[in-house]
Amino acid sequence: DKINQACEKKCSTRYDSKAPCNKDVDCTWDWDMKECSRTCGTMVYETDCLLHQMCEWRYTNGKGQCLERCPYRFSTNETCKDHAQCEWDQNANRCRNQCKFFVDATNCTKYTACYWETKDKICRKRCDIKYQGPASCNNDKYCLYDETGKICRQNCSYIYTQAKCTKLPNICSWTSPPDKVPAICQPRCYYRYKDIDSCDRDRLCMWDETSATCRENCKELGDSKTCEGDKMCQWRKDISQCHKKCTVIPGKDE
Repeated sequence: DKINQACEKKCSTRYDSKAPCNKDVDCTWDWDMKECSRTCGTMVYETDCLLHQMCEWRYTNGKGQCLERCPYRFSTNETCKDHAQCEWDQNANRCRNQCKFFVDATNCTKYTACYWETKDKICRKRCDIKYQGPASCNNDKYCLYDETGKICRQNCSYIYTQAKCTKLPNICSWTSPPDKVPAICQPRCYYRYKDIDSCDRDRLCMWDETSATCRENCKELGDSKTCEGDKMCQWRKDISQCHKKCTVIPGKDE
């Protein structure tokens, strides 16, 4: 106890059940961890506060304070929605923090519904939670609707690592030098272009006449098996490279 300068037992070792835990003003029962935890309001230092998953450090009028996160402060829709920083999660049937109120990456990423946008330095609600359909999803520049998975995802243009980019193969592709310097994550050709002229101007893409959509160029297929399995492509053994089939190149020889 740093306020009274006294050494005390941790709440988790004092009590092993909810009733006695909650009777102690210094302790609160954590129903997620199923253990007795220290009451957030008793912590006066941010470093202590952030060690407890039930708590968050918030500034009000320039003064910091350790508070319970929304899931632990309110247990009903009625009480939750009346607080500006909280919102009710219909799927989880639980109160949760609104991501936009977190001003730092540490507090933002503690909550699974949120992610930290490193370029614009803002905390955002995950796209798959925020939007259910393509129209609303694609209207948000940070999101992109995955037509294969039928889910709203983070827009590839706002993904900054190759590891994260390659986890979304349906909608994203990692483009390296010399095509992009430095390397970036960007939407696949299907999502980048919706007309033949724009599509064909990008050497990484080509137009599929059958589906009337833009797709990756055959030359981007790096192995013979994948290449030969593509109806528009053929493998050139002499140069070990995938090319578009002559039958789909009007008036051109490959």
